Amino acid sequence: MDRHVSHFVVAIAAVSVCITSEKTSAQSYNALAKSFADASLIAHVAVTSAAPIKADTEPGTARFYVESKVVALVKAPAPQPPALALVVDLPRDSQGKAPKVKKAEWLIAARGVAGQVQLTAPPVVWTPDVEKRVRAIVTERSAAGAPGAIRRVSGAFYSPGNVPGESETQIFFDQAGGGRGSLSVLRRPGIGPAWSASFGEVASEGPPPAKDTLGWYRLVCGLPKTLPDTAIAELDETGRSAARADYGFVVTQLGRCDG
Repeated sequence: MDRHVSHFVVAIAAVSVCITSEKTSAQSYNALAKSFADASLIAHVAVTSAAPIKADTEPGTARFYVESKVVALVKAPAPQPPALALVVDLPRDSQGKAPKVKKAEWLIAARGVAGQVQLTAPPVVWTPDVEKRVRAIVTERSAAGAPGAIRRVSGAFYSPGNVPGESETQIFFDQAGGGRGSLSVLRRPGIGPAWSASFGEVASEGPPPAKDTLGWYRLVCGLPKTLPDTAIAELDETGRSAARADYGFVVTQLGRCDG
């Protein structure tokens, strides 16, 4: 294998980088968003050659030096060379044999590191559908005011209404990059609770983010399962109890993070 071609080396990520099987093409929205939403480089690559590397890897995996050609760039901060070299850990089969990866096609997520690029997530088996879904995530992420990753739940506000059964709760969270956001839960007598989410300073009065959107992913996979005590420390007991209940309502409505 000629390793002196014009390419960047894609260094292995700190965690094991594995491809499970062709079934990875059916990954959930959350799994794809986790891998690609914040990647600075996303490319469709086709493997041209692969050589095993002797290394201590996770049990049941084998490490390969892989050379690939760039078929298409989904997202790139600057022009990229036509070839990329990757170091990846791949699962062995049930008999302990290493997989055959030559001619495989992957979508990779990476970032620039000291003149090279480093994988930030496991490569995903490429299909036209997977690329279409990832491009949609990249488009949404690139829009002005796009939802950022949630760093922490930072505070809460509770206001009882003028009649029994009426109340409003706001729960605030910090986003990566310094932005703030909030959850709002309104309760009215005889009407089920309604909630909304905002990824800006102004609270939203519209419907919550739809499933399989970036805002929904940030919430369902970024919010803690329970409301931190530090976020409600300044509320009285009634407010703390209501905030916990309303936060639990939102978490239940969001569902599970399956990524």
